[in-house]
Amino acid sequence: MARRSCGPTYDRFRKEYRITEISDASNYLDVQEATFDDGGRLVVSNVETGTQVEGAGHAVHVRLTLADITEAGFRVEKEISTDGGKSWTLAAKSTYRRAAELSAP
Repeated sequence: MARRSCGPTYDRFRKEYRITEISDASNYLDVQEATFDDGGRLVVSNVETGTQVEGAGHAVHVRLTLADITEAGFRVEKEISTDGGKSWTLAAKSTYRRAAELSAP
């Protein structure tokens, strides 16, 4: 399922980070919100926002964890839940690294 991401953004009034995405398959707007935890990880989910994808009698919630955030890169784990966020299953892991700057000859 392709997704178009519009985030993350920071809401300075609510002091929360927000990631918004639109699924190409369902056309649902997915809003995930949270703040950094004590371990320096940003863990956002759509459990509290109520923007889960629903279909065939099931609701699917998403949680993203951004960790190991440095100037060189960061790691993302995507998890899904079909029981309202009581339990989570790892769906994808990615590591992003800053590309080395190219120097002119």
